[in-house]
Amino acid sequence: LRTLLEAFAPLLFGFVSQLFGSPSGGGFGAGVNNKAAHVSAASAHGLSYAFLVMLAPLAAGGYFLLRARRTYPSDAASAAESEQRTSEEGDGAAGSAPARLGHDRD
Repeated sequence: LRTLLEAFAPLLFGFVSQLFGSPSGGGFGAGVNNKAAHVSAASAHGLSYAFLVMLAPLAAGGYFLLRARRTYPSDAASAAESEQRTSEEGDGAAGSAPARLGHDRD
């Protein structure tokens, strides 16, 4: 899902830029035109507005990342401890299983 969303991010950015920069207020403009070399002022403003709009999710992600930074050391330590306990229990259970099976036969 993450890769899919990252793949569509440039398309979304281009769509938002065209949405803000087109004279009619929507659509995709003229599309790809090799003969047109002039960039209109509306397209330039659309691009700057697109940067401002897309800055909001980036800022929100940074905010949540900074909030999560406070609890990261304790979360990482508890995950390491849980991993260690799980591997110790798995090793101990595997070693004692044949002894229990042999004991049940007697």
